[in-house]
Amino acid sequence: MNMFRNLIAVAFLALGLGLMFGNPQEWRWPDLGGQYVVDAINFCIDSRPFSYIVCFVITTALFMTRKAY
Repeated sequence: MNMFRNLIAVAFLALGLGLMFGNPQEWRWPDLGGQYVVDAINFCIDSRPFSYIVCFVITTALFMTRKAY
């Protein structure tokens, strides 16, 4: 379970950094996910400062709630 939490945290971190510094209009991978993924990325583009802040908050929450065994 911790491995999946870490992978999801890295995915949210990469999405937040991509939205902050990248150009999501040039991304090709959302087309592979279907119409819902394209709509979600378009929503993230429209609400850009809020969307990557949310990605960083989710990443921080996932990082802070992990359990080290």
